[in-house]
Amino acid sequence: MSALATVSAEIIKRARAQGYELAPWFESNQSRLRVFSSGLERILTRLPLNGDSDQKRAMQAHAQLRSAIAPLRPEEEIAWFDRNRPILISVGATMSGQHRAVAAINRSAAAQAPTPEQSESFELRTAAERTTANMEAVQLLTSGQTLTDADRLKLRRYTGWGGLSVKRAAKVLPAGWVPDKRAMIHEFYTPELVANAIAQALLPFQPELVGETGHIGALEPSAGIGRFVHAFSPSGWPQLKWTAIELSPISASLLGAVRPDIQVVNAPFEQWVVDYKHLLGTYDLVVSNPPYGIRGKFASIDREKGYSETRAYAYQIRRGIDALRRGGIGVFLIPSGFVSGTSGELRALRERVLLRAHFMGAFRLPSETDDGKSLFPGALLVTDVVFLRSRGGAISRLPEADEYIAEGRYFEQTPQHILGREVGREGDDDEQTRTPRWGYQVRGTFQGLPALIERDQCRECAVTPQKRAEKKKRVELPENAAHALALARRVAGYLDLIARGDSDAIAVASTAYPELLTDLTAWLAQPTEERREALKFAKYEPALGTLATVVVGDKLMPGLASPPKYEERYPGEVDDLPTLAHWLWRRSRSLSLGDLLQKHQELGGTVSEQDALTALRNAGWCEDPGGSSPLLPKDQYYAGNLWPKYDRARERAQAGDAAAAIQASQLLATIKPATFAEIQVEPRLGWLPVSTVEAWVNDVTRARGGYALERSGAFLTLAGVDYLDLANHSDSVRMVLGYLNHDMAFFKPSVSRTESLEDKRSELAAQYKDHFVTWIEGQAGHQAAVTEAHNRTFRGWVTPEYSPDPLVIARWNPEYPLWPYQNSAVRRLVENRGGGCFFDVGLGKTRTLLGAIALAKQQGLARRVVVAAPNSLVFNWAREIERVLPDFRYVIIGARAKVLVRGAKKGELVSEPDTPAQRAAKWQRFQAGLYDLVIVTYSALPRTQLDVAEIVQIIRSVPAVQRELVLKVRETARRIESLERKEKAGKLDDEQRDELERLRKQLQGMAGTERKEAILEEREEGFAARWAVPPVGQEPDPSIVWEKLGIDFLAYDESHIGKNLWTAGSREGGEPRFLGAPQEGSYIAWQLYLRAYLVRKGTGGTGIYLADATPAKNSPLEFLSVLSLLDGNIWSRLGIVDSEQYITQYLNIQQRLIQDSDLSAIEAPCVVGFRNLDQLREVLFRYGEFRTAKQVGLKIPEPKVHLLDVDMDAQQEAKYSEYLKSYQEALESAVLDPANRYVALGLLQRMALVAVHALLDEGPPEAQGSLPFDEPASVASEDPPAESSQEGEAADDAPSAPRKRKRRKDRSKWTYANAHLARTYDSPKLNKIAELIAKKKDCGHIVFLENVAAHFWLKQLLIRAGIEEARIAVLNGETAPDPASRQRIAEGFTTAEPPLYDIVIANRIAYEGVNLQTRTCSIFHGDLPYEPATLQQRNGRGQRQGNRFDIIDIYYVLSKRSSDMARFQLIAGKREWMAAIIESAASETNNPAAQADMSPEDWLIYLSRDVEKTKALIEKKKLEAQDAENQRTIKLAWASIRQIAMRQRDAARSKDPITKAHLLTEIERISADLAQTDPLIWPWRFLAPLVAKNPTLSFAPAADGAVWETALLVRKRGDGTQYGGGEFGAVSYQPYAIGFREFRRIRWESLSAEQALSVWKATSPRDWQETPTAIEAELQPAVEQLVAQIQRIGTYAYRELRLDLASERFRVDLWNKWGLDVVRALLSTYDAERAKIPAKVGQPALATLAHLSDASATIYPFTTDGLRAFLADCRAAGNLRWGEIDSLTDWWWGKRAPRNVLTGNDSDIGEDDGEI
Repeated sequence: MSALATVSAEIIKRARAQGYELAPWFESNQSRLRVFSSGLERILTRLPLNGDSDQKRAMQAHAQLRSAIAPLRPEEEIAWFDRNRPILISVGATMSGQHRAVAAINRSAAAQAPTPEQSESFELRTAAERTTANMEAVQLLTSGQTLTDADRLKLRRYTGWGGLSVKRAAKVLPAGWVPDKRAMIHEFYTPELVANAIAQALLPFQPELVGETGHIGALEPSAGIGRFVHAFSPSGWPQLKWTAIELSPISASLLGAVRPDIQVVNAPFEQWVVDYKHLLGTYDLVVSNPPYGIRGKFASIDREKGYSETRAYAYQIRRGIDALRRGGIGVFLIPSGFVSGTSGELRALRERVLLRAHFMGAFRLPSETDDGKSLFPGALLVTDVVFLRSRGGAISRLPEADEYIAEGRYFEQTPQHILGREVGREGDDDEQTRTPRWGYQVRGTFQGLPALIERDQCRECAVTPQKRAEKKKRVELPENAAHALALARRVAGYLDLIARGDSDAIAVASTAYPELLTDLTAWLAQPTEERREALKFAKYEPALGTLATVVVGDKLMPGLASPPKYEERYPGEVDDLPTLAHWLWRRSRSLSLGDLLQKHQELGGTVSEQDALTALRNAGWCEDPGGSSPLLPKDQYYAGNLWPKYDRARERAQAGDAAAAIQASQLLATIKPATFAEIQVEPRLGWLPVSTVEAWVNDVTRARGGYALERSGAFLTLAGVDYLDLANHSDSVRMVLGYLNHDMAFFKPSVSRTESLEDKRSELAAQYKDHFVTWIEGQAGHQAAVTEAHNRTFRGWVTPEYSPDPLVIARWNPEYPLWPYQNSAVRRLVENRGGGCFFDVGLGKTRTLLGAIALAKQQGLARRVVVAAPNSLVFNWAREIERVLPDFRYVIIGARAKVLVRGAKKGELVSEPDTPAQRAAKWQRFQAGLYDLVIVTYSALPRTQLDVAEIVQIIRSVPAVQRELVLKVRETARRIESLERKEKAGKLDDEQRDELERLRKQLQGMAGTERKEAILEEREEGFAARWAVPPVGQEPDPSIVWEKLGIDFLAYDESHIGKNLWTAGSREGGEPRFLGAPQEGSYIAWQLYLRAYLVRKGTGGTGIYLADATPAKNSPLEFLSVLSLLDGNIWSRLGIVDSEQYITQYLNIQQRLIQDSDLSAIEAPCVVGFRNLDQLREVLFRYGEFRTAKQVGLKIPEPKVHLLDVDMDAQQEAKYSEYLKSYQEALESAVLDPANRYVALGLLQRMALVAVHALLDEGPPEAQGSLPFDEPASVASEDPPAESSQEGEAADDAPSAPRKRKRRKDRSKWTYANAHLARTYDSPKLNKIAELIAKKKDCGHIVFLENVAAHFWLKQLLIRAGIEEARIAVLNGETAPDPASRQRIAEGFTTAEPPLYDIVIANRIAYEGVNLQTRTCSIFHGDLPYEPATLQQRNGRGQRQGNRFDIIDIYYVLSKRSSDMARFQLIAGKREWMAAIIESAASETNNPAAQADMSPEDWLIYLSRDVEKTKALIEKKKLEAQDAENQRTIKLAWASIRQIAMRQRDAARSKDPITKAHLLTEIERISADLAQTDPLIWPWRFLAPLVAKNPTLSFAPAADGAVWETALLVRKRGDGTQYGGGEFGAVSYQPYAIGFREFRRIRWESLSAEQALSVWKATSPRDWQETPTAIEAELQPAVEQLVAQIQRIGTYAYRELRLDLASERFRVDLWNKWGLDVVRALLSTYDAERAKIPAKVGQPALATLAHLSDASATIYPFTTDGLRAFLADCRAAGNLRWGEIDSLTDWWWGKRAPRNVLTGNDSDIGEDDGEI
């Protein structure tokens, strides 16, 4: 983790503890924060660590940085800096705290520093010791044996040959390993004590050295045996990435063997500078002990002017500074003459250095001890350690503060930096092999360096930035060598981790090892010659040598042959069992209590099993015995498929497990089961239980014996009957089954001559649907079955949450970390082994998919990875791989980049296709495991062959295909019958006769069933053959069969290319309008489907990944096709096996009056909206990750939309008026001449062209003059659709066009090449765009225009406005015909420094795969596309992540009084609809294409010049839309009432307490939501609390409205007195009815739903809210009459009251006021013995008249409370029989006694037992 990431994490953590969230801010401001935080860091390192607090130091640093950047940075960045001052100060304070901690560590380390003797464990003093050690090291290295750690220590004892004789070595060393004589002069390697001291001195500067990449790039120009490399150990400097350069091949080889984790270059430093000049200015740290002699022959290598230094150390200092980035630090161990020499040459050298680097400080080292022992064995010179900081360029003159250094007086000013006693006098010495003049030495014992206090830098100095060299063109490696190099770098990285040895490094190494071993094994499996050929390029790429060093013979070295030993240690407290459980769960994704306690006891814990279980439950853990894991974290338990978990929890709850009961309740609350009221049912739904459909079929056909049905593939048919054989059954059953199967051949009612078959079908289909809805309303059992099937199918899935924490991907480039939302998506894709990444444009789908690929390969879940992408995107993929997975071995199949070597475009990058042989060769290497990833173009994908037999098996398993083929079998059979009838009549022609003979011969001797099977088999084989090989003219890849490639990870980029897979079948009334269904499946869609199916077959059902910003562009029907690529059973699990069932489930189809293609008004079936979208969303979110920039909090530019109206010029106006007049005439004449409908459409197109430019409807001069109206309108060329369309995708982003007509051969059209022939380039639209761009030249602009001629004209207008031609790029099919040239333009606009272009004029060529966002400040739409998805793609070119602007201007330039505004509004409506499908929570939404489509008259108003009429029409449309929304609100409100009523019914029936409690909770929730409805729209809102508390009878779905128990209908006169109304009582469910009594009547009656509706219809909301007459005044006469009747006719009068139908409120009021009067009358009448009135006299008994006067006796009221008391007393008595009790309850309360009244507990008498 980088230093900035650590600081950010700490601040985010503190903020969360205080209750607010800062993570999104850090994510969206990362780039700017990185720049400014590095400035704060630099200032903080120079502020003294005195008594000031970290907050104060941060405020000082912030103020200094503000002053420094004010004159340099743009105003918006300064504003950002000021706006975010509090957070930046927090960042600085956190950094300051880290500096303070580092200083404390350094002080502690200094106190524990080793003694010189301890530090010099590798120092050899005598010449003999050094020579022996050198020879032993060389002999060990050349022995070929596997090196141990002890061996590496021996290699480190090598000291170099400085001051030694090489003659002795020459006698014993192997050939090629004898040192050069120059080694005697230069090889004086740095003492380890000095190297360690330098590393220690730089520790305080470590945080600021960490670059933007998160590591420290370090360079050692003269590495030797690596003393500095070893000193900066990985444990102390974990972020270091070394580049070590060493001239001596011996030293370079030794260093490479000791430290295989670093890059070692065996070359002169001069050669490295020349070869890698582009790396100058990029390093963070340079440390060197350069040679002190002259450069000799190497001086001729680097010929750059100004670098002809004689001394090697002088050259290395200067070039070392050049290698540093601004602020980087260089440390040089050099002769004292550099700092203190007084010669003119040395002063000039110092000045050259000081102009480019700040002199931080220096220390003079002791050269010898008092007893004459030199610091450098064999060396005589005094040396200094000099610390320099790069200025990042040069200043023009030396600062005054540096003058004394330039003069050589540094140590005069800082004598304390001389670490010893000076002897003799200095003499400009810088030659190491010569005794210093005048005996100058510094005597003392070196014990380390003091703390370095950096000198103040010059704040006023203006720096001219150092110019970065262009990257030198490297030797182009052949593919095998390039892939070997990538593998070698991975091996080096792995060895680096092993060398570090800390637990974090070993953890990463153990993660990377399996994949590395697999790839090394595949590399070793190549022929030896191929491996040798690749390794020959090691002279150009030294890193390739790593592969040679790790291979012993044909086997891997022992260190790589086995995995590293690593065991993750539990970091928490032993007794913190929830944390321990999470730790164990994360490792294996499964956990049992036994596993947890075992690990706990291993760690020394003693917690008991019960205490452990309690702790886990308290922490939210859930038990799930029988599931995938016995214990699950809460977030895992309540996610995924919940029904199996609920079933298990409920079973345990029923067995008495209280914890399981809680879990079951929570699961049910999460599932939210629907009631029957919420389910939109019709008989065609594929998920309906067959038993329910079967019962309805028998009812609607009035079948006496009863039909049995079964599902067979895509068909519902009679049990045991082949579907086609239904032709032999009765018309009624064949008709209804034809209807159910959307089979218009069977669903064919008889019609008269005057009737329309389609009208008759539509009428009958509506009758069937209505009959089913009515029928099932009375079928409680089937309602329950349907509800259960619906809930189990569509409810119960919760998409799991996936952690956004950073992923550990060993091969990922840390410079490009994944965003948190990308981490979540990667985890989800990999855990599910597939899925869709459906991110908004610009959110990083490609990078996310690459993360999934890398993680899947790392985890061993993927070995053969293929990504299919449009031709235009493959190079984007290549660039992204090189960024984030630089060591991935990838290949593009289908396209190759090529640089033109001749012609006008010489040097330009273009692409060309592979040959079949080239593609086959790449696929073969893929099969051999030599690629990590293949990118294949969609045009090359079908070239790999498919096995016909495999495809036949596929289509036999896909119901939708079988349905299509089976119906074609019937067509064949009918064709034979038709031909035979013609033959019999003698009417066959020769062609028909041949056809009949062929069919007879093919089917000769076959019986009926056998014949059908033969026809079906032929159809299947024909269907399979259609897709098995590429189309004619496209040569297949030789010997490459798709299913044999072993692909286990297949990704489709821009997966909407496969959206035209399933077609819509026949329906009554014809295909619905606005469906957006293809007429037939596209070739490329079937290729994607079949290849995905075969991959899933090989992986067990997984392995398919999709990426797309717009998976559906036009209709939800497209989701059916796209998601079928992921899993062939996605839809069948939902009962959807073909497109017809999908349409039935999700599309709302109604008859509507619409505009036909001839612009006439017709009534036709239309997709007017979409239903059950909550179900569709659940499917989409289950299998796909949808993210918008708003959701992830990612900073993308805020769009600022401008609608610019421009007047058309006189020529445009004249043409437009003429076209409008012709349009009106065409509409009038279309009635008589249907051909005029094409004329009308063509005129609309011409008007759109003229609105852009007056000449676009004409051709160039030789063809000018408007086209005849019956010819096509596209005389101005538009590019063909993007390559995805050419590769097989239907180009469906345009409106339905009339049939193509031949263009006159002599008529040419506008092109970019001939556009200069136009008589004028001017147009108000184009002029406006040019005017706006010319006002803002300091940023990037994108202009979209479809016609290429307009591109040329606009470019000329821009040039005329003062913009250089070279700054304008044009992106269309003529100017950029291939992906490579388009990418070159895109990079020139976005990434080139400085940018090549400021303006890009483009059409559809740029919609996908061309990223133009970096500097785009505005987007102009000169015309409009037809689809909202296309408009989204247009804007997405610039409005996406990576744009440096906070706001982007989007201009829609519209011509006044034209069709522009109408089209813009339609696109906006469609865009809202598509967004609602994904983002809205609603179950239904309207389709604006159908809802807002305009009539021809509306179009005339829009196109007319009458602005007022246009405004009025727009206002009318708004009012209509608002009224439609209000009606929808009312409909949903009444639907909510029905949902409450159904839940009340289900709760009354349910015996399961968990289910019942859930239903009651749901009633409260729905009521609360209903109470939020606007009463101005739905004035019945007052019902919400009433229906929630009382049983309700809903009239839906037949009609709006409802009544409820206790509902009071009050009708009043003008004076306020009540004259009518009534009261509603108890609701019954079988039959569905409600009790009712009229005003002033005491007798109750039962009303059916229809009767109750008739009462309700005649009322208003006010009638139900009036205050009723008091019950005493209302009913006193009626009660008196009742008492009289009882006395006259006996107890029968009481039974006639039907109190079982009364509301509880009525019964209570009646009892309280007149109850005993009624009892007295009953017990006094002549048949009193029939009155079964219960009384309590000690125990329940029959009441008598005497009991009324007995104070100890009590009469049980006929209320619910009375019934409960009676049942409880009966149970307590224990001596009553159930029959006695039942007769009393039945007579007095009208309710049967519970069967368990005597045997159960009191708790068994629930509410149900006590309700009347």
